[in-house]
Amino acid sequence: MKTFLPFLFLLLINKAFTQERKSEKATEHIDFSKSDARRTWVKEYVNARTTYYGAQNENMPVTMRLVVQKTPLKNITPFLSYFLTWEETSNDNHNSLVKIRFSEDNQKWSEWETMKPDEHVNEQPGRFISQLQFKEKQYNYYQVEIITNRSGKGKLLSNLYLNFFSAGKMQQSAGRISNSPPTSNRVIACSLPQPSFVNRVGWGCTQVWNPPTTTVTHLIVHHAAGTNTSSDWSAVVLGIWNFHTTASGSGGAGFSDIGYNWLVAPNGVLYEGRYNSSTSNIQGAHFCGTNGNTMGVCMLGDYTNITITPAARNTLAQVLAWKACQRNIDPLLTSSHANSGLTINNISGHRGGCATQCPGNTFYPDLPGVRIDVNNLMTGTTPVTNINGLEEFTINPNPVTSSAVLTVKLNTVKEIQFQILSADGKRIYQSAKQTQAGLQRTELNMIEELPAGFYLLQLRVNNETLSKQFVKQ
Repeated sequence: MKTFLPFLFLLLINKAFTQERKSEKATEHIDFSKSDARRTWVKEYVNARTTYYGAQNENMPVTMRLVVQKTPLKNITPFLSYFLTWEETSNDNHNSLVKIRFSEDNQKWSEWETMKPDEHVNEQPGRFISQLQFKEKQYNYYQVEIITNRSGKGKLLSNLYLNFFSAGKMQQSAGRISNSPPTSNRVIACSLPQPSFVNRVGWGCTQVWNPPTTTVTHLIVHHAAGTNTSSDWSAVVLGIWNFHTTASGSGGAGFSDIGYNWLVAPNGVLYEGRYNSSTSNIQGAHFCGTNGNTMGVCMLGDYTNITITPAARNTLAQVLAWKACQRNIDPLLTSSHANSGLTINNISGHRGGCATQCPGNTFYPDLPGVRIDVNNLMTGTTPVTNINGLEEFTINPNPVTSSAVLTVKLNTVKEIQFQILSADGKRIYQSAKQTQAGLQRTELNMIEELPAGFYLLQLRVNNETLSKQFVKQ
């Protein structure tokens, strides 16, 4: 059968880009409103009672499986990254399901994978862009299954775009790591150096342009919601750049550049994202259309159920502290974000201003602790795992259903104070300062009135602070 391939091979940014990595990209577009496209692409209608664009019963879902295709790239290295975009007359996110599976030999297939819309890109009405996904390079075949009209209103998927990308092999000749101190024209509120990072050439992109700048007042933390393991994190960053910059006419987001200012790999390596983010306050594209006055940091990986690595968390605190010092941002406070009109934490998760679960249900409750780490770096306070003279610091029970008991035991006289913070860092309760020695138990009756969720109990002993997380059920 003749292959229908209305896609573009080897669309690269410029010659300098190809000198770093021999990258490939391809986009396949299927317009299901055209009968020849349906005849070419549709292998079978799994639901035999319906036919696409001629359903016998418009209330029934239409399920179709497409013809097996060869992955349209010549030399996939080090892995395949891909995303799908679909368009329909319905704005209902649940009207259609698009699934994909892969095979090495067109015989043994992987499980069907449902493509979920990405929360970081702004879709047009009736247009859904999936999350960026990754597959081992040996998977040479793919197949797509579509279940549409699930809402039972006769609304059918009309266009499907399949975007494939191979980052290519990185050449080892060029230098990779930058460690640039702040320039002399910056306002420095505290003395912290810029952390070491992999520059854009280092992850294979030499795109040069003139992005807009902004006055940074808020630092926004994301997760990529992608793979948590990789043999080449710079290739993952390049894949995200391709995902963000693929033209909207080819089913992509159509950003001018990668949306994030910085990206952090699970191994703790920091990558410069949007062009010139290491030298200027560059405006990104990451905060649901209200990107002014922000800097965006993306943690590579999916932290919905997985805990972030200590190395990545430490690097995150360093880059946030560097920018907070530079811009005189208090990491423990909330303030008005002018571009969105919201009052949010100065260090906020993506969900702090947008309808999203980013940066993940596992990592988001840890943001109060990240803010404390940033504050410790800015004030020169050494984070402690224990405090001299403190023999016991517990909250029991944990999780909490009503009230709980705070137990503090000191072997010497100290001044203590505790406070309770919400998961987004807002202070809920603060005790009076008191001098104590020996064992003391305090009933935390205020917890009974709190809604279910994650909280931080912060104990200050003289000038040292220790924190514990607890859950209210």
